[in-house]
Amino acid sequence: TYRGADTPEPLDNLPPAARPLQALENLALGTQYVNVLAVYPRFRGRGIGRALLSVAARLAGPAGLSIIVADRNHTAFDLYLSAGYVEVTRLLIVPCEGWDCESRYWVLLTRPAWG
Repeated sequence: TYRGADTPEPLDNLPPAARPLQALENLALGTQYVNVLAVYPRFRGRGIGRALLSVAARLAGPAGLSIIVADRNHTAFDLYLSAGYVEVTRLLIVPCEGWDCESRYWVLLTRPAWG
């Protein structure tokens, strides 16, 4: 995780695939951004993802937390919703050459700084 910028980052010089991600981050200024959360498949279902989200919550300032997830990553999406995150908005995924993605949207979720 890291604390997001306080002012929007420009999109013009970014590759097309990165623009929707940065645009979503720009909507969650100052939040503790969960950039990557992953658990090896053989360890999933043991509460590790939820524990990692709890650590991120302890780092959050008054602006709260944010995370971006692909719309068809149902397991992660459900975890974030159950941890108190709410959907803010979604933007179309711009695929990169050679990247096969079954999802259609990047989804920005945020959560207040409580507990």
